[in-house]
Amino acid sequence: MIGEFAVSRIPRLIVKDGGLASIPELLVTEGVRTVAIVTGGRSFRASVHWERLERELHERTIGLTTFSVSGEPSPSQIDGMAMAIRRDAPETGTILAIGGGSVIDAGKALAAAVTMEGGVVDYLEGVGTRNPPGTSLPVIAVPTTAGTGSEASRNAVLSSPSVDGFKKSLRHENFVPRIVVLDAELHLSCPESVTRASGLDAITQLLEAYVSTGASRMTDMVAVDGLRTAGVAYPRVLADGSDIAARRAMAYASYLGGIALANAGLGVVHGIASPLGGYTQIPHGVVCGLLVPESTERELQQPGGPGKYAAAADALGTEVSRLVDLLREWAAPIPRLSEFGLTGDDLPVIAAKCSNKNQPTQFTVDQITAMLRAVLD
Repeated sequence: MIGEFAVSRIPRLIVKDGGLASIPELLVTEGVRTVAIVTGGRSFRASVHWERLERELHERTIGLTTFSVSGEPSPSQIDGMAMAIRRDAPETGTILAIGGGSVIDAGKALAAAVTMEGGVVDYLEGVGTRNPPGTSLPVIAVPTTAGTGSEASRNAVLSSPSVDGFKKSLRHENFVPRIVVLDAELHLSCPESVTRASGLDAITQLLEAYVSTGASRMTDMVAVDGLRTAGVAYPRVLADGSDIAARRAMAYASYLGGIALANAGLGVVHGIASPLGGYTQIPHGVVCGLLVPESTERELQQPGGPGKYAAAADALGTEVSRLVDLLREWAAPIPRLSEFGLTGDDLPVIAAKCSNKNQPTQFTVDQITAMLRAVLD
C-alpha cells in the first residue's frame, strides 16, 4: 500500500548537450529583459561558452549583471550581490546560475535575498530568527558539476567557517529553481578530483535518501533510478572524463539526488557535513566521499540485517557484502581530514554539533567521533 507523503516542486528539466546555447532564446520566451548571472570564479568565464552566451544575450538586447563566487558563498557575499542588483539593475527578472553546487546555492540565495528585508543571515535555519517569506526571483540553474543536486532542491547552503562558524540553509519551497538545463558539454572540463568528490556526493545523497526514515514510494523510485544510473556512469567518468554520455548520466543522477533529498531527507553524513563545513573550509563532496563508507559500514552492523542497503547495493551494481569496499575504493584518492588542518582534538568538538537527520540508526556522539577519526589520517 502507499503511505501518506508530500512532494515538493520539481523544476522543468532540459537535458541537452550544448543546452547552454538555448538559454538566450529561452529567456526571450520567458519574457526576461534583464538577467543576473552568477558563475564560478574562473574556468567558465575563460571559456568559449561564456563568450558566446554574453554575445547572444547582447544580440537579443537582454541586459545582464554578472557576479562570480569562489568557494562556498557566505551571507555577506549574498547581501553584497543583492545590494548591487537593487542599486544597479532593479529591473532584473531572473537569476541564471551556471556552475557547481556552491554557485547554484548562491544564485538561489541571491534570488531570495533581493526580495527580502534585512540580511540573509536573519533567515538562515538555526542562525536567524525570521522565517523566509518565500518571495524569490525565478532561477534557471545550469550545473557544471554532478554532485550536490542543488539545482533540484529548495535550500541554499551558506557558510561562515571558523571554530564558532556555521554552514546553514536558507530554505523555502519557492526557492526550487524554475528551470534546470543539464548540458554535459559543460562537465567535460571538470577535473578528476572534483568529478570524484562530486560524484560521491551524488551517490551519498541518493543512498541516504533511499534508506531515510522519511523515504516514500516516490522517493524510493527516484533514488533507485539515480543509483542505477550512477552505478554505471560513475566508474566511466572516473576512467574517461571525456565520456560525454557518462557525464550526461551523472548530471541526471545528481538531479535525481536533489529531488530525493528534498523529499526524503538525508542521513548522518550530511548531519556531519554541515557542522564540519562550518568549522573549517573543506569541500562538501570530500566530506561525503570520506564518510559514506564509514556510516554505511556501521549501519550494516546494526541488528536486523542490511534492509534497504541490499537493494541499494544491487542498484549500484554490486552485492551488499561488497558495498562498503566499493565505496572505499571510489573514495581512496580523496584527501583525508588532516589535510584540511584538522586534528584529533577537533573531532569531539565537531561531533557534538552533528545530527543524525533521517538516518535509520541514531548514532551517538562517540560513534560519530569514531567515524571522523577513521578518516582523519
